[in-house]
Amino acid sequence: MPTIKHSMFFPSELDRNQDIPAIAYGKDFLTFEELTESFDHSGEYYVIFRRNFAHEEIHLQIISFDKDTLNLKKKDVLIKRPVVPDTSKEDFHFEPESRKMVHSVTNFSPDEDKELKVSSVDLYYFYFDDDFLKKKDQEIFLDCNRKPDVTLKGYNELFNQVRVQQISQDKEVTKFMVLAHDRVSPFCPIGPMKYSGYCIIDFIYTSDHKIWSSQRVAFGLSDDSITLHRFPDVVCFKEKIYFFGDIRQEKKFMVCECDSCYGSQLNFYELNDCEYFQTFPECKDTLFVVSNSAKQSGLKRLVTFDEGEVNVLQEINMNERKHNYYHMDGIIKRLGRHYILYRVYRKTVHYLLVDFQTDELVAEIPLHISGAFFAFALNWNMTEFAYAFSENEKLFIKVSKNIHFTKDKISLKHFSRQAVLTSFSHEHLLKKNLPSSLFTYLGIEP
Repeated sequence: MPTIKHSMFFPSELDRNQDIPAIAYGKDFLTFEELTESFDHSGEYYVIFRRNFAHEEIHLQIISFDKDTLNLKKKDVLIKRPVVPDTSKEDFHFEPESRKMVHSVTNFSPDEDKELKVSSVDLYYFYFDDDFLKKKDQEIFLDCNRKPDVTLKGYNELFNQVRVQQISQDKEVTKFMVLAHDRVSPFCPIGPMKYSGYCIIDFIYTSDHKIWSSQRVAFGLSDDSITLHRFPDVVCFKEKIYFFGDIRQEKKFMVCECDSCYGSQLNFYELNDCEYFQTFPECKDTLFVVSNSAKQSGLKRLVTFDEGEVNVLQEINMNERKHNYYHMDGIIKRLGRHYILYRVYRKTVHYLLVDFQTDELVAEIPLHISGAFFAFALNWNMTEFAYAFSENEKLFIKVSKNIHFTKDKISLKHFSRQAVLTSFSHEHLLKKNLPSSLFTYLGIEP
């Protein structure tokens, strides 16, 4: 959060080449239902959220560095939950960066045709603050009698599907959305289904230990039902919301752009010759889409959508890349600048960090693993990274500073920037009369 000073995961005096042993966090990693992990907003902790298939349990694990033993250490939090009734469906939505969790319970009731429709959605909010992280390993039992923090009603038997997802982090406030829509045909795992073109979104805000509902907006994507393999994905920004996806047969990537405050349609986009696509939710200020050409093998197009136009930012032929790129893993924003992460296999996994604007190779990051690779995260400072991998049916986490930057990429100017960001909060710096170019270099948005 911008009101909190950044921290380094490792002390600055730790040598970049010093090998810190990986830490294991469980034998039953094959049974997890969901795995979410990242550095938190401060950069001092690596947070892992895991749901378990076999038990009614959730595991929250916080990895940090022990300066006394020069080893990684972990804190285990076991969250046990009661079994919900058959007429309800629950889900958990954890945001590792802000260390916030929303537990949603969707309640259903039969309509006139005895079909189950959404009657209400109960939201329970948890914030794992700094004081919580200082405690020892613990267990948390979710009280089935606890009153919901927020209850959403008024669905009027129109919907049978609910999705909750995190949208954005703006200063100390995290924004979630609760999307309700209706599947009008039976579920089919391999074929298209029909969805109503009408949906509603409730916007939910959280700040430290508070949660509140802000507004409900209705969206009419179509006057009739839509035939899709699944309901469109959704990305929301301050003023616009995008519904997009499903390209199975016509090889078209379709985007519906709406006003996020009033629900009105603004623009509709089509991207032809699209075999499949990638979006990058970590970039919360722009909808970046990479489409793979159906006609030309290895051709990727990096596009954005603005004012009714499809803007092709780059065309990348993966067969001709000078750095032997294998897979585009994401577009990330660090210190106010966008970078592309490429994953490469050279005996073992490597990551390449490429400047989005100049296409210049900034750094190469080797991951020393022999088993299966699961996840990768780059800390805010661009000098520390973490990754998860498996060996002998155990999941391991390794954190390192061993980033190989190209010439002159790490300078005294960069170290000065780190010193400022670890000494003062964003909020404090914004009160100073500093030139806008300095805010840009620090990665601070007014």
